[in-house]
Amino acid sequence: MWDLQYKGVYDECKYIRDYAINHVFSSYYDEQEEKSLSVSLELIPFSEVAFNESQVREIRDLFTEKRFYSTTSHQEKLKAVLNGLMAPYLKRVPDAETVFQQLAKRGEKVHNDHIAFRSLLGIKVLEKIFLHLNYRRMGERMLFSEKKLNAFWYKHSDPEMPRVFISELRLDELDPRSVSIIKESMETAILPKDRDRVHMDDMSNSQIYDYFEESILPDLQAMSGEDIAEFLHTPLWQKPTLEDFLYLQKQSEWGSWAIYNDYYLNHFTVAVHRLKSFDSIETFNAWVETPLDQGGCGLTLNTSGGKLKVSPDGLLLQSSTVANTVEGTFRDGKRSEIPGSYSEYAYRKILPRYNPLFEVLDQKKTLSLRDVPEEFRRDGFEVANADRIYESTFRSQVERRKK
Repeated sequence: MWDLQYKGVYDECKYIRDYAINHVFSSYYDEQEEKSLSVSLELIPFSEVAFNESQVREIRDLFTEKRFYSTTSHQEKLKAVLNGLMAPYLKRVPDAETVFQQLAKRGEKVHNDHIAFRSLLGIKVLEKIFLHLNYRRMGERMLFSEKKLNAFWYKHSDPEMPRVFISELRLDELDPRSVSIIKESMETAILPKDRDRVHMDDMSNSQIYDYFEESILPDLQAMSGEDIAEFLHTPLWQKPTLEDFLYLQKQSEWGSWAIYNDYYLNHFTVAVHRLKSFDSIETFNAWVETPLDQGGCGLTLNTSGGKLKVSPDGLLLQSSTVANTVEGTFRDGKRSEIPGSYSEYAYRKILPRYNPLFEVLDQKKTLSLRDVPEEFRRDGFEVANADRIYESTFRSQVERRKK
């Protein structure tokens, strides 16, 4: 075994050991889900730490990205949902298809950092789908005051599964006409059996969202992954007229996107820190903007708050394309080009307390910094970053594509 080469590595190893004891020993897992060992424990500088055999086994599992699931069937169900989401998304978002194709030419494998939804009927309608699929709600509610939004994010026990980000509109804060437009569409999502007793005009924001949580998808256990994906692409409410859409767009661009696009995937996110051929997200962004005939993607990046959005701690860096447009057909039969979906790019840096350990591994060519597991990187989301990413579907950004 190696000698410790950096001051503080001993403490970091002990931290990882304690992490394993506190977070792994109590977890249930299916032995069939064990993945092959990718990092030999003998090559990790633990020489000054006293490990017993069970602790070594559990720490090894952290490095091999082993995770704990209730059943294999739930894992397959989630994969079916994700696959069902991606096919329509790539069809609607040519920019994303371009990035995938150009990355494939570089020999890259794309890892999904997170997916995002905008839920007209409230967060809980979608939340219960992902809780059923073994996700957990993480952290406190995120508030977007100017945009009148709430959001939560969700994490699966398997780091190969993408995080999920879901937002909802705070209806009570909108002007009366906007509320009326949205409620008119919402009322068409009320179940036929409830239409005599449920009246949106008599309900508060929270009561409306509670109703849809209870009434929509009452039996997820009976649904396959394909069934859930189909639900997410099935219109649940009536589209507005073009006049109402344009009015709502002036009051809430988030709201106008959600009322037309149903539960289509708002965006998919490339985990740039997992890519092998880019040394930074800045380099990646430059490649995204480089013309196709020069080997890049020829895409337009969202410039709201700058092309690169950086968290206050400097550990979460994000960028996004400007949304593709789609032709919208409205309730009155009128048509108009409107914002569709887009792609995001995220770079999660290694947490500072782990840097000494992974620098040793990288220098010894045992574990590349690109292969450091997700749990040792900056997790979660940042309100200021997300606030600007939302604007990828806003007119101020979409108009830039036409110039």
